Amino acid sequence: MRLTEIAKQMKLECYNNGTSQRTLGRGLILTLTPLGESWKLVMERKEAPPSKQEYKIVSRAFFGQRVRSIRKASENAFELTSEDSL
Repeated sequence: MRLTEIAKQMKLECYNNGTSQRTLGRGLILTLTPLGESWKLVMERKEAPPSKQEYKIVSRAFFGQRVRSIRKASENAFELTSEDSL
């Protein structure tokens, strides 16, 4: 399944459940949550943080070019906030 399709499914799940989580290859865990008028996506991995290339690819699939902020949430996690409205 393409990453853009996963993004669409996860957004739909958020409308029903309030949050959505998926584990991708190499143990990359994505957690998507509605955040007011935008989205918060946490990318984490237990053994090592996501690479810059991974968060660029994932952010494009989920938000296009509309990422408001990227911050390190913990040693092995990044938090991305979108400019997309819900």
